[in-house]
Amino acid sequence: MLFPIKEVALTTTFYTLGLILILSAVIFFHEFGHFLAMRLFGIKVDEFAIGFGPKIWSRRLRSGVVFSVRLILVGGFNKPAPGAVEAAPIHQRAAVFSAGMLANVLTGGLAVAAMYFSQVYGQGPREVGTAVAMGLWDVFRSWLAYPSTVIRFFCHDFASAVETISGPIGIVRKLLPTFEASPLGALTCFGQVSVIAAGFNLLPLPFLDGGHLVLIPLQKLIGRKANQVVMVGGGMLVIFLFAWTTTRDILSIFGL
Repeated sequence: MLFPIKEVALTTTFYTLGLILILSAVIFFHEFGHFLAMRLFGIKVDEFAIGFGPKIWSRRLRSGVVFSVRLILVGGFNKPAPGAVEAAPIHQRAAVFSAGMLANVLTGGLAVAAMYFSQVYGQGPREVGTAVAMGLWDVFRSWLAYPSTVIRFFCHDFASAVETISGPIGIVRKLLPTFEASPLGALTCFGQVSVIAAGFNLLPLPFLDGGHLVLIPLQKLIGRKANQVVMVGGGMLVIFLFAWTTTRDILSIFGL
């Protein structure tokens, strides 16, 4: 009996590591989208990092951006120069905050398109083109519909919504049954996680990209200090939700 249990544990661990890598790739593309938008508009970026924690390698590029690799190779982040984003025109700020989500929509849409393409491979160019267009459209539509779907769900049945909300660990566990140790399974999961990341960031909550987009036209009305208070409060709320969902996800693993 020990061997089957060990085999199941190893398989689950393998799939979990695969999903964590997929989640990391989704975060990386999201942050890289922000980075490209800032560079496009000439907004100074001090650092673009892969991962979190202490630096294990870094190099200053000719552009002045420090490219670094951190110890915990999960995701990444941008460090714009202080005040650089806030000083940019409104349309540039809106583009910067939208760019991460659009990067997830594009890469996730291409992953889903590749999945659809595999189903019509060998057919005519019209069928292939339709499959690619459907993949991109499905992810784009799901992204735009995500906030309204979440809001309606909470308004309709708040108790059930609170029970079903999950953090990154819970999302990984829910995706395990759909993950396969194959390129097609990886593409499917990458597309799903990309939609979740883009949709979650579109929620009009302070500290998220959607919250920034909502606050941009209101900043002159509410003032810089009030805007900072809202952003700090929103950041604390997001951190609390992350800690709460992660704790609950960990406890659920042990049946608690």
